[in-house]
Amino acid sequence: MQIVELTLNHLNLYCPVTGQVVCSEEDAFESPALAFAFIPESGEFNSIQEKYEEIYAQCEEICDDDFEHEPFDLFLEKLKDEPHLVMFTICTPELSSGPGSDTMHFCFDMNYHEAED
Repeated sequence: MQIVELTLNHLNLYCPVTGQVVCSEEDAFESPALAFAFIPESGEFNSIQEKYEEIYAQCEEICDDDFEHEPFDLFLEKLKDEPHLVMFTICTPELSSGPGSDTMHFCFDMNYHEAED
């Protein structure tokens, strides 16, 4: 997995595979190429495909017994050898409602292609 870190003064993100809007300052949307969208502040996924949800569940089980790791960190470690995944880590300090900044992770499957009928 490749990780691209961006600091932006807006939250307008388009899927690099389908061109669909994934996130705007008003709302979040789905793209079939979106593997997952994770919000660290809440520790929850805004969106996650089933196969990644299963991997994350395994990470949560491991972390229940191992307090040295966070489930999301272990999840990223398990995905690091997936060359078709690109995760955008977006930091928006100007849009933060409090001190610091808001961060979100959007991961895309760059191998996604729509099935032809």
